[in-house]
Amino acid sequence: MQGGPVNFIKQIALGNHLTKLTNIFERIEATRATMFIGAGGGIESLPQSEQASTIAELERRIAALRYHPRHVITQELCKNMRVSLQLGRSDRLLCQQRLLDVLVANDAAMDIDTFALSFA
Repeated sequence: MQGGPVNFIKQIALGNHLTKLTNIFERIEATRATMFIGAGGGIESLPQSEQASTIAELERRIAALRYHPRHVITQELCKNMRVSLQLGRSDRLLCQQRLLDVLVANDAAMDIDTFALSFA
């Protein structure tokens, strides 16, 4: 089976990037509960010492996703969202939805409506 191990490694890398991106969004989302009204929820709400590194990591990971087809990224993130829903992790599900929005806006993923029309 030629290319099998390479595809498996690519799949693991994609899952790793999506997990790390979701974790970043969870960290940002957590600021909504700890910051004063109007300050929570953005990268600016993270400690200043973490803001630049968080932005750099987001950019690096989104750039790495560009090696995968947009529909595959959407498909994998939807699978992750389904798992979050099944496990009752509504906070993580919200972060994954926000991540999908950012990935679509950065042309790294396919929006749900187009994905459903093309691949469902």
